[in-house]
Amino acid sequence: MNTLHDFFVHTKGIEYLIAVSFLILFPAFWVVISKRKSVPEAAAVRVPERDRVASDQVPAGVFLGPGHAWLRLEGSGSVRIGAGGLPIELLGGLDRAELKPPGTEVKRGEPVAVLRRGERTLTLASPVSGTIAHVNPEVEADPQRVAQDPFAGGWLFKVLPRGLDGAVKQMFVAEEAVAWMRLELQRLRDAVTGLSTTLSPMPATLPDGGLPVAGLAASIPDEAWAELSAQFFTHGTER
Repeated sequence: MNTLHDFFVHTKGIEYLIAVSFLILFPAFWVVISKRKSVPEAAAVRVPERDRVASDQVPAGVFLGPGHAWLRLEGSGSVRIGAGGLPIELLGGLDRAELKPPGTEVKRGEPVAVLRRGERTLTLASPVSGTIAHVNPEVEADPQRVAQDPFAGGWLFKVLPRGLDGAVKQMFVAEEAVAWMRLELQRLRDAVTGLSTTLSPMPATLPDGGLPVAGLAASIPDEAWAELSAQFFTHGTER
């Protein structure tokens, strides 16, 4: 470079090359950075959140009895027993669960637990005969665990069963359980509609004609509730 003019020309040329290179390389650089940022966000979206179990939903592997107690087979040869979604929904939650202690002999169709919410009680019948091996300590400490997670953490008993084959033949599983539950909700709607002269006010129906089941027990008169709960839960143990 012999002159000041040549120096400026050379410098501007370098700046021009740098600017052009930046414009060419920046889009590729931005794509790489964007991909790195989007990976954790995409992974977070794919993580499913556990939905609250609705009255007509029955998880895979769960046998549901006509008395609305459920049973799940355990690898140890025992069975896990709990309350289905409908009795908990009707009560509107749980204040107290009175559970028979370990070592108690139970028979299919006989009372095994009393669930309480306010002034309302509901007696749950055992879906299988056998000996109670364990009682869920989490439910004893916090009965609302049953309402929050009825088919998993809210189980009630582990039972060493007798006559298990005969018991499960009286129960429903998979799609059959879901279909039966929907029929039960229809039967409940019909039963409550039949009580319309004694209910004040009559519970409003949903757009599809169904009932908002949660907490419905509190609006049903004492005698009618005793009959309804016995019909659906205590005595309904045969298919």
